[in-house]
Amino acid sequence: MNGYLSPAKVLGASTSNQLTEEKDFWEKIIKDSPTYQDGWIELAKVLFDLREKNYAVGAYNTAKAINPNNLKLKELKNLLP
Repeated sequence: MNGYLSPAKVLGASTSNQLTEEKDFWEKIIKDSPTYQDGWIELAKVLFDLREKNYAVGAYNTAKAINPNNLKLKELKNLLP
């Protein structure tokens, strides 16, 4: 039962360290492919979870500039201030 109730497993919650790793992953992806809209969208979600809201809004705006008609943007906009 080791790790059975670890924070990462309780209701799908992520630890801050996992979110930081995800952030680093998506930042590398968009650095290599700056027009990859899904990368910007995923980065915005992770940044929102990390409470980096200003940076999340910036990532959202970059994704929106790539293709403002993406349906994922509408869902994401509801999360952001």
